[in-house]
Amino acid sequence: MVDDILNLSASKILKLYEGKELSPVDVVKASFRKIEEHNPTYNAYNLIADEGDCLKQAKLSEQRWFEGKPMGRLDGLPTSIKDETEVKGWATRHGSLTTSDAPAESDSPCVTRLRKAGALFIGKTTTPEFGHKGVTDSLVTGITRNPWNKDKTSGGSSGGAAVAAATHMGLLHLGSDGGGSIRIPSSFCGVFGIKPSTGTVPETQPAPFSTISTLGPIAKTVEDASLMLDVITEPEPTNWNAPPHSQCCSFENLKILPTKMKVAYVPTINDVSVDPEIASFLKTAADKMDGFSDVEEISLSLPSLIDVFDKHWMAIASWIKKQIPEKDHDKMDPYLLSFCERGEKLTLDEYMNAEVERMVICNKIKSIFTKYDLIILPTMAMTAFDVGQNEFIDESGNPQLYWTPFTFIANLTKCPAASLPCGITKDGMPAGVQLMGNYLNDELVMQASYRLEQELAFKSLLSEYENKKVA
Repeated sequence: MVDDILNLSASKILKLYEGKELSPVDVVKASFRKIEEHNPTYNAYNLIADEGDCLKQAKLSEQRWFEGKPMGRLDGLPTSIKDETEVKGWATRHGSLTTSDAPAESDSPCVTRLRKAGALFIGKTTTPEFGHKGVTDSLVTGITRNPWNKDKTSGGSSGGAAVAAATHMGLLHLGSDGGGSIRIPSSFCGVFGIKPSTGTVPETQPAPFSTISTLGPIAKTVEDASLMLDVITEPEPTNWNAPPHSQCCSFENLKILPTKMKVAYVPTINDVSVDPEIASFLKTAADKMDGFSDVEEISLSLPSLIDVFDKHWMAIASWIKKQIPEKDHDKMDPYLLSFCERGEKLTLDEYMNAEVERMVICNKIKSIFTKYDLIILPTMAMTAFDVGQNEFIDESGNPQLYWTPFTFIANLTKCPAASLPCGITKDGMPAGVQLMGNYLNDELVMQASYRLEQELAFKSLLSEYENKKVA
């Protein structure tokens, strides 16, 4: 019965709550059983809520549904929060030994919205130190492993959230994305994740990340993620970075896809080599989209992309180090410290040149969106590689520092971008396809993702794969 419950979509579960056919108590119990089963192996949660307290909250939710007065749109749904976002009463460690284990005194604005909507917080998910890399391990929590193969990385930095989604350890999962940190693990773990338009999700306080990173949902399906996205993008009057709009997505409009949509198909960027199987999956996805839109293949060259992202991220790393007392620097991940040292060597002219180049990249992407509504491109050039590596190592044995260039673009341009599973390789690992929209066109990205999800039928593909394994 546990698997039956958690195989249901969050929207289906809400309907069962409404019809008094299912209790939040049962769903919370099922989620905790999954955490007991999977977390010791995959290490997705670094903090697990008290089950008794959660069940008390679930009982209150059950009563509200029984009375026909749910607290909000997510009432009774087990939800996790990445451990870089404040939840009152829980420590926020950022995956770092340099942080305090003292409980947070208040919720972040995003968590406030989720709590007000009735979400039940079941724990905090793992992240590398200050989210600095695309794999998830830290000196605080150890290694987070891929549920498809525990010897492979989950991706990062929202690796814990993606693993929790893939293994049914909860229904909705809040991650963050400053260079692909939602989309990388979503691709590696076979789940859906979206980086919303930057500024649409209120942040706790301004920081150097503010124009690059944003919080966003990870879930098993587009529909489930849409429920969370609607809640976390509710307007915040004090959010300095907020665009002038009320809501960037609408669950009610998810299944309504505009006609005469034009899509740019980008097989690669800057001639980066893409694994042949992934390239084939991407082509299939583009062909599927051509059935409900006008898809045209284009080439895309952004020669300064890596250098621009490098300078922005290294400057941020240097800033992080300066916020930490010098006596604690030896507690930091050596890989992060190497980023910090590179940032310390940046000159002001070099950083300002990177800012100008960022604007050039934005203009190039904006020009594409004058002709096309969406861009379809790879999420990753490869599937998950071995745990214990900070970087992908190519066939020649050379580590690749920037092995995820396809995700950087959305962060630099502030555009919404989603990753959804599109296939399973011969080695049994999932791959993702990425859909990117113009700034504030989050709803269109979600609508197209929903339609493409139906066309690709990843769940059916997974069933076929599992049957072949058994046979």
